[in-house]
Amino acid sequence: MWLLTLFAGALTALVCALAFLSVVDTLLVSAPPYSPLYFVTRARLSLLSLTYVHAVRPLLFSIDPERIHDIAIWCGSLLSGSRVLCYLVRISLGAPTSCLPSLSQRITFRSLSGAPLHCTLESPVALAAGFDKNARLAPVLLALGFGALECGSITGSPCHGNALRPRLWRVPQYSALQVFYGMPNDGCEQVRERVRLYAPLTPRPGQMAIGCSVARTNVAACASLEAGVADFSKAFNSLYDCAQYLTINASCPNVEGSSFCSSHEIDALLRAIFLSRREENLPCEKPVFIKISPDIEEQELKDIVEIACSYPEISGFVCTNLTKNKAPIDLQNELAPLAMPSRPGGLSGGLVRDASIKTQMCVLNKIRELGAQEKIANAVASEPLFGLILVACGGIMGAEDAYHRIRLGASVVQVLTGMIYNGPSFPALLSVQLSDLLVRDGFSSIDQAIGVDAPIESAPPRSIDA
Repeated sequence: MWLLTLFAGALTALVCALAFLSVVDTLLVSAPPYSPLYFVTRARLSLLSLTYVHAVRPLLFSIDPERIHDIAIWCGSLLSGSRVLCYLVRISLGAPTSCLPSLSQRITFRSLSGAPLHCTLESPVALAAGFDKNARLAPVLLALGFGALECGSITGSPCHGNALRPRLWRVPQYSALQVFYGMPNDGCEQVRERVRLYAPLTPRPGQMAIGCSVARTNVAACASLEAGVADFSKAFNSLYDCAQYLTINASCPNVEGSSFCSSHEIDALLRAIFLSRREENLPCEKPVFIKISPDIEEQELKDIVEIACSYPEISGFVCTNLTKNKAPIDLQNELAPLAMPSRPGGLSGGLVRDASIKTQMCVLNKIRELGAQEKIANAVASEPLFGLILVACGGIMGAEDAYHRIRLGASVVQVLTGMIYNGPSFPALLSVQLSDLLVRDGFSSIDQAIGVDAPIESAPPRSIDA
């Protein structure tokens, strides 16, 4: 009897809590910025983050990371299948962006037609590719507070990824992950049908919320340049009509054969994708980004940027992918896993932060140089980067990291490892804290903060948190 009473009491308390959160959420949508309800939301998100870090994360980190990821995908798929459950997720773990002044953006891109392309973004906080590999979680991820999410990477054919197990490791002393998945996904044809179903989630024209990262299938048959280009093109063309934006993942460190990290390979890839669409009169008026490796030599990187800028279909650069450089790892640190350097795979989080910032600044400076020389095709002269934008990805573990990258020229910040280490309330909390930082520094909109700390030549890298 006492168990039944306890259960009834707990259920009553849960219903009351959800009812309270629902009322707060409803009022918050129409409340003025920085009303008392805003501070209630911020306190709620901070408490959820602390609870995750100190109570939930230790339990999760005691289980194999790939198994935890599979469980998260299964749970997220169940939540995404119910509007009611997604609403409960939003009022408990998310925050309406209307209560956060200055975060929404109207981004202007160059385009093939020459007319500027305008897109809207509710929040600069986006989910990087690699978490929702098969586009199963869009409803619940948007409910968590992401302004945009990137599904994939998605390949021309279904792929099981690398056969090695394990293929995912945590590196907690550096707030990092070591990843060797190798592009497991269901293939572009299956994923396309799922992405089509998400159109009602973002009904406003020009919204840039649900994107797809495309890559080549990680099999020996696609390892050559010619076969890899054909597979890339298949995935791109298949997903173009249903995605709101696309990212060409030309730099994955975990695939067999060509990784498209040289200027001539990038040129061959972009020529195959875009020129064929032009010849067939297929549209290409959506944002398209290239994801850059942090391990490319500076001159090669500049050459890649110059080639990409010659194609007006390219809207910007994602800086960066995972790094294979293990030099920052302190093997004398007693907490460092000594076997890590012998493991395959790329590194994320704190271990890629410095290289990612350096790459972002190199790309930014090269775009400025090309713009000054009028070498950017269909440039939008009124825009700071001539109709191109930078997306920061790598080492963004908190609001200060995100704000630093925005002040260094990024319009969007993508996170993934940060959510693994800080919990599902991280995207909403990051948006709230970013808004606070903008107000602290006297900015009325995020556009005013973009690039204010970006010098012409370089930026000092932030040190790795050991």
